[in-house]
Formats: sequence, C-alpha cells, structure tokens
Amino acid sequence: WVTISIYLSVVGWAYAVGSVFALINDKTFRATVSRSVFSWRVRGMPDPFFVICGAGQSCTALAKALDRIGNRLVIIDSDDQRTTRIEMIDFTSPPLVLNEDARLPDVLVDAGILKPNCLGLMALAGDDGVNQAIAIGARTLNPDLRIVARVKTAVAQVNLEAFGGVHVINPFETFATNVALDLAAPEVLRLEEWLTDAPDQECPERVNIPTGPWVLVGFGRFGGAISKVLDSAQIRWKAIDSTIVEEQDDRLLVGDNSEAQLREAGIERAAVIVAGTD
Repeated sequence: WVTISIYLSVVGWAYAVGSVFALINDKTFRATVSRSVFSWRVRGMPDPFFVICGAGQSCTALAKALDRIGNRLVIIDSDDQRTTRIEMIDFTSPPLVLNEDARLPDVLVDAGILKPNCLGLMALAGDDGVNQAIAIGARTLNPDLRIVARVKTAVAQVNLEAFGGVHVINPFETFATNVALDLAAPEVLRLEEWLTDAPDQECPERVNIPTGPWVLVGFGRFGGAISKVLDSAQIRWKAIDSTIVEEQDDRLLVGDNSEAQLREAGIERAAVIVAGTD
C-alpha cells in the first residue's frame, strides 16, 4: 500500500507541476499577471506622472524629453514590439509600460488617470479614430485631466474640439504654420523651436525656405495645408496628384508622378519640392 501510494503521489505531483508550467507559459495568464503588477506599481507611484498612449517615434521623443526634466511616465500601446523597444531605452526613471488597448476604460483607470498626481494624458497613436476614442474616454472618466490628442483629419479635429476639454494638435497644420513663420519671421521660428525643444538642445539654424516656385508632389492633407500658406505668402506653386478628381484650377495636375508629368508640373524650375504622397 505504501509503495502504491508513493507511485500515485509521484504521478499526482508530476501532473501538478506540468499544469503549473503550462499555466506559466499561457499567454493569457502571463498578460493577466503583467497587468496586475502594472496596476499595483501605478497605484504605488508617489511622483507626478504623465500617461502617453502610443509608443511610436513621437512618443519616444516626447518620453525622452519629459524624462530629462524629471517626470515619471506611464506608456500604453497595443503593439508588443513597440512596447518592447520602449522598455529597452535607457531612461533616468524607467517608465511603466503596458501592452494593452488604451481605448478601454479599465486600461486607462489602471494607467492611473484618476490619481491626483497624474499630470495629463497624451494620445499619440497612429490612427485618428484611436486617439479620438482615447481622448473622449479619458475626458469622460476624469473631466479635470489635461488631455492632448494628435489628429490628422479635419473631421476628428472638429469632433474633439466640439467635445471640449481636449487640446488638439494637427501635425500637418503645425508644420504649415512653421513654414509660414519661417517665410515671414525666421528668427521668431528659431526662438520658438529652441524654447520648445528638448532640454539642453542647441539653438537651431535658420531654415531659409526659398520663396521661388514650389511643386507639391501629392495634394492630400499635407499638400493642402502647405498650399494655403503659399497662397498667403503669394508664392507660386503647382501640385500633382493621381487622386485629384477634377482640375479645380490650373495649378492642380492629375498625374501618377511619372517623369513627363513631373516636368509638366515644373519640377526642373522649382525652388522647393514637397514630397507629400502617402
């Protein structure tokens, strides 16, 4: 009986150990444990911090700048490769990183947006719809939270501005504004770029954008924003794009960017060429 009991115990323990190893290797279990540890660490964070949704190039640059001036960070992204890259960066204070969808309210709560020491949330995902959902969700959960959202379409921008409580940044319009400022007051642009750059950066050089004829290769959101600036500065331009439905004026050419059509747009005489296709 003792011998049989020993053998049965060995079989039972072997099954239990195998089940434990299988559970540890289970992706769902590991994600649940990681989420619990993340939430526990955020709850115990005493320092002021920012929440950044998105882990692309903009997030990386912003995270480095905020880290250098002494801010703690919580970063959320649904792409595990991007979150892994963020975790490999050498920060003064390593950020807390979560691989989840920031559009979910419980994810935002776990990220600490309801904590009084949360200084703000930045929605920097690559999709306007995602940023819009994150900003609206965060605003609904915490109306007093400072929220910044990056959007590239006029519809998303109007929606968020109408919703209220969200600072909206359109990168195309921002770039076009900087172009206009360089054309009108280049030293003011240098000062603005220097004051808003990351800490310890040198004063940038003047861009000195030429005022000669421009060729806009691609006339979408980016090309359209640039063309308005050029019109205000009374600078001649032509645009070529295969998606133009009809030629609304003689400056818009329907083309597929072939050599002949680029020549027709005046690329040989252009002082500036804008590569603005998708």
